[in-house]
Amino acid sequence: MLALIDRLKGTESVQEAGPLIAAVFTADTGVLARVQEFAEAGAEWVRDNAPDSGLELHDWLDEASADLHQLAETLADVPAYFTTLTSEHQPACDRASAARSTSTLGPISAQTRPTTPPPAAPAPPNTPTRRAI
Repeated sequence: MLALIDRLKGTESVQEAGPLIAAVFTADTGVLARVQEFAEAGAEWVRDNAPDSGLELHDWLDEASADLHQLAETLADVPAYFTTLTSEHQPACDRASAARSTSTLGPISAQTRPTTPPPAAPAPPNTPTRRAI
């Protein structure tokens, strides 16, 4: 996971970053899905191997597994949405090409689509205006 983070931080384009995002958030096969399965397996192990002393731990891991499953479902559209982004580091012709190539994606459900627009560019500092004479 640390290697994926380092690689993502070192990318400069949507094309480079997209597969890394997909590796984490793709439903059923991404890292997040595997962490959920790990918590589920841990809960099962505790239930089978320490049923008396591990009841609280079993419940904790079982609840974590359910929470991770819900999170994975919530974030399942992230890879598709990510490919619709444009990168400030991409040349304009690459951005236009990327927009054309992703236009066939189906709509992202309103439930998972980000509800706030990306932050606006900072406003330029106030500069005095010249008066016409």
